Order: sequence, then C-alpha cells, then structure tokens
Amino acid sequence: MKISVIIPVFNHAEALAECLRSLERQTFQDFETIIVDDGSTVPVILNEVKDLPRSEILRSAQNDVQLTRFEKNKGAPAARNEGFRRSKGEFVIFLDADAVLRPDALECMLGALKTHPEADFAYPSFRFGWKTFQGRPFDENALQSSNYIHTSALIRREAFPGFDESLKKFQDWDLFLTMAERGSRGVWIDEILFTLKRHGTMSNWLPRVAYRIPWPVFGWTPNTIKGYRAAERVIREKYGLSPTGDAASAFSRSVLGGSDRKARAAAGSVGWFGLILLIESLSAVAVFNPAASSICAVIAGLAMFVVAFFRPEIGFAAVVAEHVIGSKGRQFALGADASHDGGVSLRIILFASFFAGWFAHLLKARRIPDLRRMVRGRTAWFALAGFVFLGVVQGWMHRNPFLIADANAWGAFLLLIPALDLAQHQFDVLRRNVMKAAKIAIAWVSAKTLALFYFFSHDFGAVWEPVYVWVRRTGVGEVTRIIRDASAFRVFFQSHVYQVLATVGLTTHLVSRKAHVSNDLLKGLAILFAVILISFSRSFWIGLMVAFFFVGIIVLRRKTWSVLPKIALSAAGGLLIVFALFMFPFPPSAGSLGDVILARADAGESAAQSRWELLPVLNAEIAGSPLIGYGFGKTATYRSSDPRVVAATGGEYTTYAFEWGWHDMALKIGLLGVIAYLWAIASLLRRLGPERRAWQIAILTLGTIHIFTPYLNHPLGIMALVLAEALTVGRRQADVLA
Repeated sequence: MKISVIIPVFNHAEALAECLRSLERQTFQDFETIIVDDGSTVPVILNEVKDLPRSEILRSAQNDVQLTRFEKNKGAPAARNEGFRRSKGEFVIFLDADAVLRPDALECMLGALKTHPEADFAYPSFRFGWKTFQGRPFDENALQSSNYIHTSALIRREAFPGFDESLKKFQDWDLFLTMAERGSRGVWIDEILFTLKRHGTMSNWLPRVAYRIPWPVFGWTPNTIKGYRAAERVIREKYGLSPTGDAASAFSRSVLGGSDRKARAAAGSVGWFGLILLIESLSAVAVFNPAASSICAVIAGLAMFVVAFFRPEIGFAAVVAEHVIGSKGRQFALGADASHDGGVSLRIILFASFFAGWFAHLLKARRIPDLRRMVRGRTAWFALAGFVFLGVVQGWMHRNPFLIADANAWGAFLLLIPALDLAQHQFDVLRRNVMKAAKIAIAWVSAKTLALFYFFSHDFGAVWEPVYVWVRRTGVGEVTRIIRDASAFRVFFQSHVYQVLATVGLTTHLVSRKAHVSNDLLKGLAILFAVILISFSRSFWIGLMVAFFFVGIIVLRRKTWSVLPKIALSAAGGLLIVFALFMFPFPPSAGSLGDVILARADAGESAAQSRWELLPVLNAEIAGSPLIGYGFGKTATYRSSDPRVVAATGGEYTTYAFEWGWHDMALKIGLLGVIAYLWAIASLLRRLGPERRAWQIAILTLGTIHIFTPYLNHPLGIMALVLAEALTVGRRQADVLA
C-alpha cells in the first residue's frame, strides 16, 4: 500500500460521506482509508453514513477501508495516532472528516515528494469555507513565528514523529515544529487541493485583526482569543520560542537576522562553550595544585546536583559533554596527590551527583520511572548484566587485585535508566539539550586537537613541558613523537571516537537523504577528518573504512552519486589542514609529514607489533575458561616491543587492560558474555530502524574499532549505546509508532 489516509471522526458522521466520495474520485488509487471514531455520541457505521452503501465505499479494488472506535472521546491527536498504528502505507495523510479533496490531490502531493526526495512532507494551500489559506514555501524561521501548514499534509512514514496527545490546540503546528527540529523539510504545492466546511471540524477562524486588538485595555477578552493565546503559549514554551512581539523576539529578528529559536539556540551554545572553556582553564591550574583540584571537583559535583534536581535533561547533557571532552574524566580529582594521581575523578563525582539530583527530582515530582516500559524489547541487556555480575563475582573469588579498577567502567550502563526515563517524558527537550552539548563539546575537542598538534609540532621552548603535563595528568590523551626525524606529534584522545562517530553520522545522513551540502557542513567534515588523521589511530582508520563500505551500499541503492565528490573534497580539506598546521613556518617544524603517516601505517611498527604479540597470549588464556571467563581484574603477561616497556622491564609486561576489546571481554565474562553483548547490540540496531541508519552504521563502526581498541567496555563507548537507546524511545515516542 502506497498511501494511508487516516480520518478521525467525532460527531461529524454526516460530513464523512462527502470526504469518502472525494477519495473515491482520486486519480491515484493505491491507498487505504482508516477511519477512527473518537467516541462519537452516535457510533459511526459505514453503511449508514449519509446513505452511502459500504459496497460503494469499497468499489475501488486497489484501496481498503478500516473502521475502529474509541469507547470514550480521547481527542484528535490520540485518534490520529491510533490510525497511524493500524496503517501500512509508505506515506500517511491525516484528513478532517469534512475535508473534500480535489480529484488529483493525492497524486499531486505524492508527485511533489518524488520530485523533492529531500523533503519529508508535502503540503498545499486550502480553502476553509469562503476563506483561502494560502501557503508559502517551507521556512523554519517562519514556522516558528506562526503555523502555515495544515494537518492534511502527505508525510513520509519514517519521518512521522506522532502527535502530542496532551495538546488540545495547535497539534498541527506542534507536529511540524517537531519534524523541523529533527531535520525534516517540507515542500509547498501552490495549489488549493482540498476544502474544509465552515463550522466543521476545524477550529473556528477569526480574522487576523481580531488577535491584534489589545483586548486587556478594554477590560475584557473574548474566550476564543483567550483560548488561542493560552494554547499558543504552551507551544512557545515547549519549543523555547519567545512570546509574540516581545523584546527578545524583536532583538533576534532585527539584530541576529534569525528566528527566536535560533537566537536562543545560539545563546545556549555560547553557554555550553563558556562552561567547557571554564572547566578546561581551571583544569590547567588544578593539575598542578591538588587543593584547587579538590575544590573544583566539589563545586562541580554540587552544581551538577542542583542542575539535575531542577533540570535533569540539562544535567544529563552535561554528563554527555564531560565524556566528550574528558576521555578519562580527570580534569579535576578529589583527594588526588601532587601528580594528580589517585582520588575520586570528576567523572565519578558528576555521575554520583547526577543520579542524586535526578532521584531527588523524582521524589519532588512524586513520579516513579516506568520500568515495565523501559524493559520492553531490552531483554538482551539483562542477559549481559547477568554475565557482568558473574564477572564481578568471579573476580572476587579469584582475588583479582584489579577487580574494581577493571569492572567500574561497566557502571556507565546505569545511565540507561535516567536516559530512558527522560526520553519517555520529554524526548524532544532531552534530544535538543544533548545534541547541543555534544556538538559544542565535539567542536571544542576538534579545536583543541588542532591547536595541540600545531603546538607540539613546532618549537615553543619552555612552554612545551607544562602543556604536555596538563594533557597527560588530566587523562585527556597522549602526545607522542612518531618518528625521530620529524617533529610531527601524534595527538590522540580516547574521546576522538566521537569525532569518528560524528563523521560517520554526517556522511551517512548526506548520502541517505540527498541533503543539501552547505559550505559550513563541508568545513565541519574537513575538520573532523583532520582530527581523525592527527589521532594517527589505525583502529579509527579501519573503523572508518568499514563505515564507508556501508555508506557505499547506501549510495548504490539511492543513487546519490553527486554527494560523493563533496565528501571526498572534505577529506582532502582535512589532509590540507594537517599539512598546513605542520608546515606553518613559525616556529619552524622539521621532517616530512608524509613519512610520519607512512610510518604509522606500518603494521610492523613497535606499538602494532606489541599488539600482535599480545593476541596469542590472550587466545591461550581464553581457552582455559572459554564460556564464562575468569572475572574482572584478570591479568596476562606478554612480551612487548614498546620502547617504554623495554626500557623499564626488558620487554615483559603484565596488565589487566588489553587492546583487543572483544578478547578482553571473552577473558573476563566469557564467550557467552560476548554473545549476550552482540545480542544486545543486534536488538538495538533493529529497534533503531532504517530511519536511524546513521546511528546503526555508527554503532557497527564502534564495534569494529572495539576489535582493536576497547570502547564497548569503556564509558565512552557505553555512552554512545545509551544515547542510541534513548533514540529508540523517540522513534516510538509515547508508543505512537509501536
């Protein structure tokens, strides 16, 4: 079935007959019709609708009619969502019961979406009684000021987010604001394709001038105006839009040249940037002063508790941002020694403070998380949790000395509980804040990486050492010279994995949606490619190769060849950025960057050789207890070619943290635990669905990287899975799309 036509009806059965007749006259006939009786006082019976026999309704062989009924009136949004649940079409359109379509209406709207594959919905002008409502080309800024799109738009099924059932008015405005926020765009058809009856199902219309009269001056406001203003205020507060005509609105339009929403978004971005800048600046002092580090850690924890108590979605966004900028999460530490070792890290403090604040928020709201809904479809995670628990028990029984240090990272999975709870109750607010914080944090890490690469590849004298100490003590990353004859340094952050995932997401989005490629997007991709190159991580490079294999499959299927040269241009731009930073003449650099890249790609290089030397040792250890492993904290000893290890021990190295991620898991929780993890990931990929293809490929990329570098047993990788799980709630928000 190509199109699903969904018609909610409440006490307007007499108008339905003409609507159905107009559907019968459609030039495009591959559609189904779903009528939802929203608890009408007199139930709707098809063969009694205005003497229209059921045989006539079903006369078209290619379409079908379904009728379902609510015992009690639930409102149009609930009726439309119920109709969507029962629908099967690739496209959906929601009609009012009194809508009369032009014979070619469905054909015109479907043709518009075929002509504009980048659009997710097509909307026409329409007539309400004698009044013509002329549409306009899609403009998100204009949409944030007032609605100009009627509910009866043809929408791609995968783009439909569901109606907000709590709204009594402006459900159409809310729908299209939500879709615009998620990246959907519309295409306007400059023709009148349907007519609505006056005093029918559409809200009463008043001339625009009626809403501009300063009624409070006269001491009285019509109830219609009062209701309109109250409903409008609900929408504006939900999306962070300034009230019509206020100073903030005027400022954003006249000075910033954009919408209220964009002005507030810009202000929010500046806030996140300022917060990250403050943390990084203070950490540059704190790593040399344990007392200052402890004070900053305590203040950060208290601040997180307050934020999580009043605005848990912002608190969660801050936790995400810390993962992106922190790698190991040690910008501050409570009780660290003079070398910034030991103590309680900032990440653990923020983790505990967020949970405390969120829990206090629940107590204040007298709300209990809907655990039954959280569990639905997520059985695999409980299987994995069982093996993790078994790994802890085994580690304790074997008295593994590194049990806590090894197992504590898995505690990051506890963030699934607040993430799912917040997504279930305020998905769009959570998504808006998390995406904003993550984007600013990724941009910050990218800029910091480029700056550090330039700094360490040139001779800055005495300043070099304290900067190096700052990077190392905060646990953000590694700065190492690759070959002796070149001054180019490898600047590797563990959190660069988010740069990889962002690159995968952007490229997948571009080739999937035939999206317009702006210059800003090309520049952003170029910077991401530059950072990934500067990380000199072979694991990242292999992960990207796998990702681009799947991207290539999408290109073959969707024939989006035109996007590939632009992506290649961004990759070339990234390479040029790296060469420009290295070759900049002040202060001078030395050697050849090309030699550095070739040396890093050499599989026989010492670090790579050490990794391969570890592999047979791990295989032998796993063979001793293949099914359930040895528990967390299990160590292994092997010969390493790393010059640092050779200098310290002669080459023998014992550790509990291994480069081979899946092998590490098999050693600790057994092959059964690995199978449980793969089951959980497969279940997540299925629930993300094709509309989240970018996330699916990103997770497959993360799994590939985990083969060589452990991430799926580290908070950074686990956080990516937590965010993906929260997105599955958005895909079926309030079970609308279940």
